[in-house]
Amino acid sequence: MSRWLSNSFRIVINNDSTGILFCVSVIVFFFLIGIFSPSFLYGKSLTADIILSDEERDWISEHPVLRVANELDWPPFDFAEEGEPKGYSIDLINLIGEKTGLKLEFINGYTWSELMEKFKAGEIDIMPAIYVNEDRKNYIAFTQAYFSQPSVIVIKKDRNDIKSLSDLAGKKLAVIEGFVITEVLAEKYPEIKQVPAEGIVEAIKNVSLGKVDAFIDSIGVISVTIEKNFIPNIKIISDSSLKKVENPALHIGVSRENQILRDILNKGLESITREEMNAIRVQWVPLEMAETEAPGYDWNRILWLIGVVIVVFLILILLIRFLTRFGRDKHLALSFGSRRFRMYAVIGLSLLITVVSVLGWLAVQRNKEKILAEVQANLVNVLTTTSERLDIWVDQRNFFMQQLGRNPELVALTEQLLTVSPYKDIPAGIQRAGRCTEFFRDQ
Repeated sequence: MSRWLSNSFRIVINNDSTGILFCVSVIVFFFLIGIFSPSFLYGKSLTADIILSDEERDWISEHPVLRVANELDWPPFDFAEEGEPKGYSIDLINLIGEKTGLKLEFINGYTWSELMEKFKAGEIDIMPAIYVNEDRKNYIAFTQAYFSQPSVIVIKKDRNDIKSLSDLAGKKLAVIEGFVITEVLAEKYPEIKQVPAEGIVEAIKNVSLGKVDAFIDSIGVISVTIEKNFIPNIKIISDSSLKKVENPALHIGVSRENQILRDILNKGLESITREEMNAIRVQWVPLEMAETEAPGYDWNRILWLIGVVIVVFLILILLIRFLTRFGRDKHLALSFGSRRFRMYAVIGLSLLITVVSVLGWLAVQRNKEKILAEVQANLVNVLTTTSERLDIWVDQRNFFMQQLGRNPELVALTEQLLTVSPYKDIPAGIQRAGRCTEFFRDQ
């Protein structure tokens, strides 16, 4: 290799025309390889290096196996089938393990509350899918968030009396012990009767059978569970007031005393590329990704173009070697130094530069189309979601106004206001208007 390079540089020095061809061919080759690499097309590297400190590397070597909690039934994020861990969060923690060198062992066969007790007792090292609340901050160190979904209410299909969280007052709500929303609802909505359930499937089935009135969880978990278990007679309601109760993001949790492990997991999360994250989402949350995923590139055509460039490069190398071998011929040297050869060389280089420019422009256009497609899909997704939430909010306000219109106290206050002359009896009007204000404030 070194001999070939030295001969090539000797050519550049001793023969101007040949040297120019050689330099241009090398530049074109590496430029095109750079243009058609995935990092250029996608705007980022497909791999990301993780820089671990000496302390972190030592910690990993001292802890050969880490125990990871695996829930029984919380699809699509964390569940088990015949003892095998599956889900979005499982694939994510496995990918982090591959990138950081952490060896993982999954612990399953327990309910969520039992897994939490094992975690507190030090029998589990990592909780791969967990929400943050104030109590957990006392004993859990959380990584950065990696996923978020809105919560929804699940009711029986023929129920029309439950349209929002406030309608659950005095009714039975299926809850799972240890879930964040269970604690929040008990604190903020004590009037809701909580009925414990062993898991997501049991909770939704109890709603379908009419044993309880409702159940609340994230839309992804609800949708997958209903489809996976063929649970009939179910209706899903989106309520904007649930944002005030629960719309948290998923994190990975470790013991608060184990900050170094949290830092290692954070570095693993940061090293995951957009392509890798999208691949996991496509597998486990297909409804969302169907709207946001942009069409891919025709890699067969790109590889074909790269092959053509390589062939041209090899031809140029052979030509250079040929010229080097016969370069001692004085007549041949004079021919290559002639005006006609220089003209042909300029024309050839111009064509080559034109081809490179066109290929570069095509690559930039492909990248531009991908970015625009992603932005458009995201905007459509946001617009659709916003429109649906606005429709739900308007329906709720209309229902609220209809209920107010049937309220006998409001009807009486309105009739009293109508009997007051707007100009003659101002004090009485102010007094009755104040009563209306107090009524709406109470509502």
